[in-house]
Amino acid sequence: MLAKSSQSLRVTWLGHSSLFVEVDNTRLLIDPVFEYAAPSFFARWFERNVDAPVSREDLPIPDVILISHDHYDHLEENTARYYANTDVQFFVPLGVGRHLEKWGVKAANIQEFDWWESQQFNSVTITSAPANHNSGRGLFDSNKTLWSSWAIQANAGSVFYSGDSAYGEHFKEIGERLGPFDLSFIEVAANVKNGKGYPVEGWGHMQAAHTMQAHLDVRAEKLFPVHWSTYELFLHRWDEPVNDLIAEAETHNADLVTPLVGESLDFSQPVRTTYWWQDRLQWLDYSQLAQVQP
Repeated sequence: MLAKSSQSLRVTWLGHSSLFVEVDNTRLLIDPVFEYAAPSFFARWFERNVDAPVSREDLPIPDVILISHDHYDHLEENTARYYANTDVQFFVPLGVGRHLEKWGVKAANIQEFDWWESQQFNSVTITSAPANHNSGRGLFDSNKTLWSSWAIQANAGSVFYSGDSAYGEHFKEIGERLGPFDLSFIEVAANVKNGKGYPVEGWGHMQAAHTMQAHLDVRAEKLFPVHWSTYELFLHRWDEPVNDLIAEAETHNADLVTPLVGESLDFSQPVRTTYWWQDRLQWLDYSQLAQVQP
């Protein structure tokens, strides 16, 4: 896959909230998790529904790795250790660097950000922005580190990545201060139905209706939903969140982008995606169609 970096905006979904973003010949790897979304002793309950479309070893070395927060489904120790011996720069919220240093990443390769702080990398401006979530990897480190969303602004395009967040006024502020965006990557969970639903708001997450409103608030042209399909982290069916989001998109006439895991989209060209999970034949061929070629 992607042996040559892209000048235009090109995105590859690696599953869940992991993304490989290329823009202005700069490569950014966002919240990379290739294996498990939990500590090793819980790993078998949090294995991927679908294999990672490419291994760490076969993925081109990124210039920057962006981390939104330190939860296991967004910060993977084995991945951090793999990149520790490279020159990759880690851009992380305040406090998250301590995990990386423990795993062997050089302090010189770690930059920590408070909300609204920015850093230029090549021609790309990367800004940490607010989110409404929480952090912690164990019983005794709750909210000891910060959590962030991220804005990536480049000559060839601009994107917003929500990380994990409950809905709030911060999305409007992000849109006012950093928008508009060509593309938003925003997490999604299933809507409440007939008075029954899932307590995602109390856990710092968004149901589909909130996802759509966040997308509108940040003033993005296209919506690329993340945080679904790859791990069973809530009680709803794995495809229920995105099916709910389709209904929201139709109501608001929003442009929804739903590629296969492992599919690369070049946004300098017309982008057409399909609701692949609704096509049983395509789903049966999923492992073949979604492979990212080295």
